[in-house]
Amino acid sequence: MKTLTIQAEEDEHGVLHKELITTELRQLGFSPEIKAHFDDEHDVNFYIDTEDLKGVWEAIKDKLIPISAIANSCTILCQGQCAWADMLILHAKNDPEIELDEL
Repeated sequence: MKTLTIQAEEDEHGVLHKELITTELRQLGFSPEIKAHFDDEHDVNFYIDTEDLKGVWEAIKDKLIPISAIANSCTILCQGQCAWADMLILHAKNDPEIELDEL
């Protein structure tokens, strides 16, 4: 079992798209664990535990990343071969300066 995490932050207008992300994930059939990031109400993490990281990532990439409000305010990470010690960055708020990993 591995974990994929969506780290959502407020966008440039101060909006946290928690409900939008939750709705989209549930429409995909996922029931993420949702926690505030470091007790900060301006950031929230969505955790999805799965045996199929690639399938989960493909579904999220196809459904959530095209939504600019989500793509521009979220970083998506997953566990690598050594859990979080070698995590993979799959999406980084559409920041071209961050090198992304592939599954």
